[in-house]
Amino acid sequence: SSSCIINNGSCSSARPVGHPHGAVQVASDNEDSTSDRFVLASDSLPHSPAASAGDPASSGDAAAPCTVAFRTEHPEGTRLHRLAFAGDVAALARAVRDLGSEEVARLINIQDKHGNTAIHIAIMRGHHACVTLLTGEGASVRIRNRECWSPICEAVSYGDRKTILHIIRLLHRELQELGESRRQDLIRLLKSLPDFYLEIKWDFQTWVPLLSRLLPSDVCRLYKKGARVRMDSTLVDFEDMRWTRGDISFLYNGEEKARNAFVMLDNAARCYQRMRRERNSERDLASEADMLMASDVVFAKLDTARAKFSRQQQGWLWRRHERSEQVGDWSASFYEVRGLRLCVRKRREHLSAEDVRRNKEVMEKFAKGHVAQNLEFEERHSLPPPTPPPEPEDEVALEAAWAAYLAGDSPYLGRKPVLKDSIKTHTCRLAMAEDFPLDVKQFLELLRLLAPFKQFNRLREFLSNQLPPGFPVKIEMPVYPTITAQVSFRHYELRTDLADSLFTIPEGFKHSRRRFPNL
Repeated sequence: SSSCIINNGSCSSARPVGHPHGAVQVASDNEDSTSDRFVLASDSLPHSPAASAGDPASSGDAAAPCTVAFRTEHPEGTRLHRLAFAGDVAALARAVRDLGSEEVARLINIQDKHGNTAIHIAIMRGHHACVTLLTGEGASVRIRNRECWSPICEAVSYGDRKTILHIIRLLHRELQELGESRRQDLIRLLKSLPDFYLEIKWDFQTWVPLLSRLLPSDVCRLYKKGARVRMDSTLVDFEDMRWTRGDISFLYNGEEKARNAFVMLDNAARCYQRMRRERNSERDLASEADMLMASDVVFAKLDTARAKFSRQQQGWLWRRHERSEQVGDWSASFYEVRGLRLCVRKRREHLSAEDVRRNKEVMEKFAKGHVAQNLEFEERHSLPPPTPPPEPEDEVALEAAWAAYLAGDSPYLGRKPVLKDSIKTHTCRLAMAEDFPLDVKQFLELLRLLAPFKQFNRLREFLSNQLPPGFPVKIEMPVYPTITAQVSFRHYELRTDLADSLFTIPEGFKHSRRRFPNL
């Protein structure tokens, strides 16, 4: 069915595409969760679902829930959760007032044994007033629970449009603030590096016969001068088995004010769009809500926890030796990476049978060679709420429901989940060069700039893990269960002659607010 990948708590503007699987009810997790401790939340992305051993090519295996890095227990941990569960906004407001700002700041993002924060619970119970109060007190909308779901995921599942719009606004604000906090570090890094030109080649491959001839390739050309960066690409968008070709350029100017720092150029259409600043119009937020409410909720994670690196061998049996060869401008040592897993969780309980049917048709057309183009979404209204929770005045029923939630292994509080878990294990190859002029840590910081390009997010995820010595000048990694990407760093040269005009909007380009709807 249609899908929207929601990563790090944020939601990408994925357009729907079909998926051949029907809705599958997956049992709750069977992990021992008897401890009733409440702990301070980790705002980092949790580990991927753990897979049971089996056929490496299989999919649909039930995955254990995501695990969150819990940190410090807190005796008052249940208080805000319990009030959010009841939906008594007046009592919640009194508790916040009585606790004081310092104590609220300590408690607001605590996770319970299920990984839920108070705002998770308020959303799953349909208590919009409590959601508004908690976010006003600083509750984060980026934290995931043990089942991998962030507040926006739970909001889409419940289907209250007002809550979805509220969380989307906060996500944009949180991500902007996060970007601002990293901005000065990034500018210092850029200024510390010499000016350069770098070529990165992308080849997408699959074993699916009908799909293999359709997959794109791209050569990204990256220019860096002072605190300015430019990247040229022919791949406008590549997400969830869809892509758009074009002639685009991404510009970043660290010397500009934050609202003007990021620009995307469409060189063929001779127009440009500024990023981040223009996304918050009510029209854009409404379109994003429509897209989310018509799409699967998807959590995807490249899991390297069990990955093992070994030197690749070549030659005949009696003359075997470790493989080393030239990759672009560098001599590289080749490694085999086993146990690399791509874990995907999908939810679709908020979709109607018509949604599933329509999006399946899109996928079937895609399989026949019709590449999906931009799709328009009709306005979506709030879904009827699931079984209403007990009223706050019904103390007996409320206490029974709360006790059942605490005792459950993996209880759902809102709409009954309809899940599909897919885990694929891959064996990939990696070429490491020890004389590459950038180190991995520096390049990871540069990749943060390229977050709008979904393929670079997967590359950043891969490079964030422990690698063999050197820099990975050639990487083979999974990007979807049936698709791998081969990334090659072909050419790097120091440049002192880069023109300033490379990093500015060309004369005659017109401003467009909606040329790149995914930005």
